[in-house]
Amino acid sequence: MGNGSLAWIGSNQTDDSIARRSKQVRFLVIHENAPVRKLIKSILRNMGFPTVLEESVAGNFLDTLVKEKVHVLICSGGDPHEQDWDWVKALRAQEHTQKTGVIIISSLTEKDVILDAVRAGVDDYIVMPFSALVFEERIDTLLQKKQLIS
Repeated sequence: MGNGSLAWIGSNQTDDSIARRSKQVRFLVIHENAPVRKLIKSILRNMGFPTVLEESVAGNFLDTLVKEKVHVLICSGGDPHEQDWDWVKALRAQEHTQKTGVIIISSLTEKDVILDAVRAGVDDYIVMPFSALVFEERIDTLLQKKQLIS
């Protein structure tokens, strides 16, 4: 799939559901694909979340999570064939980031890859392409689970 070829359908969010969202929820989007970052930011802002930070590569994202008080990290996860999800384990081991929501956005669909990510502590794994509606539902579920929205 080439850059910018994600297919998604429009939101069916009601004004009431947008109004109930906490404006304090902060997101960090890390993905090597700029159109994916743009799409995710657009959906989150349409959902009523004004604070969506972004980075093109992971770098020192743990420092960013703490410094910016990020509640949810949305990222590609890197190349799971070349790692063992140590970064998720490190995130879960630190007091300031252990409760941070983690959602992986990836085109990798292998069952073992997804299971390894979940076992390491990832909260959700969304396979590309995805619809805005599915993404919104997964965000809502995570935020309710983490008690960031009612």
